[in-house]
Amino acid sequence: MKRILWVMPALQGGGAERMTINLVEHLSLYFKIKLVLIKNIIEYDTPPLLKENIKSLGHKKLPLKLCYLSPGVLNSLILQAKTSDLVVGGLELSPTYVSFLTAKLAGRPFLSIVHSVLSEHITYSPLSFIHFPLCKNIYKNCNQIIAVSNSVGNDLYKHFGIKEKKLKIILNPINIKYVQEMALAEPDLNLNKNNYLVSVGRLSRQKGFDILIKAFSKMAPETRPDLIILGEGSERASLSNLIKRLGLSKWVYMPGFIKNPYSIISRARAFVFPSRYEGFGIALLEAMACGIPIVASQISPIEEVCGKDGAIYFPPGNEEALSQAIVKISKDNTLRKNLIDIGLKRAKKLDIEKVAEKYREIFNNI
Repeated sequence: MKRILWVMPALQGGGAERMTINLVEHLSLYFKIKLVLIKNIIEYDTPPLLKENIKSLGHKKLPLKLCYLSPGVLNSLILQAKTSDLVVGGLELSPTYVSFLTAKLAGRPFLSIVHSVLSEHITYSPLSFIHFPLCKNIYKNCNQIIAVSNSVGNDLYKHFGIKEKKLKIILNPINIKYVQEMALAEPDLNLNKNNYLVSVGRLSRQKGFDILIKAFSKMAPETRPDLIILGEGSERASLSNLIKRLGLSKWVYMPGFIKNPYSIISRARAFVFPSRYEGFGIALLEAMACGIPIVASQISPIEEVCGKDGAIYFPPGNEEALSQAIVKISKDNTLRKNLIDIGLKRAKKLDIEKVAEKYREIFNNI
């Protein structure tokens, strides 16, 4: 059985982290996988089979950036890599840098999974002048790269000079059975029956929650549903201030990270995804599996997930168009039903069983 060292920064409130848990759990039936976390943070419930094979390196109270720089972390990774047949960098940038270095020092092949349109992601970083040359060098020297959408793959090819023979496109999987079972549980929040919208993601500029809140403020108060934004992140304070400034405290709630978001998503009137840019958007798949219609930014990666007719789209950043889309999906029950039917069919195409087989083939051939 091939031994795989899979490196992640942490298992902390994100789509890439949820995808990793699903995929590693399934692939552990065929490979001996050690999931190593740079920092000891595990927010998600982990299955027993997976829990036995998770190792955390950096101290929970130590900032993540310092964990990457710790000689003890690197030494531990190298020792584990030497007893592995393959090293996998499960997330772009710093996790890839440290796992690539680990693989090279241990003399092992390296595979990188890229979840974002990297050129856009790096552009907004103050360290972009470091990330661009580092990424170009590392990705050119990977044994294999998996991009989670065609948009991510095209970006790697165009901006980082990655040759097609090194690049595989595999859309992110979803564990439909698990999502639908969890959706039946009682929600952890007191909800306004079915009269609310929901959005999920890190509270960061990328996710566009400021756009959503401003669009929400344009709706007539007498017909305005509640809005629940699930997630944590660096923009919490500024988003909270925006909600207060626009007089929306009565309608908009940000309860933070919820271990089971599906029981909340499944009871919503609609799922809103206002991202400025994305690599994939696994929360979209989860909403579709929950049987909820979607309003989303019209960007290529999101259209890959939902299809041309699987959501009501609005131009990215256009608050007025988003507000109108929300009103439309709230009133048109025929449209809602059509979107729900399309979404369920698309989610089934990316069930974990089907997608994991593609990973198995790649891992066996490296």
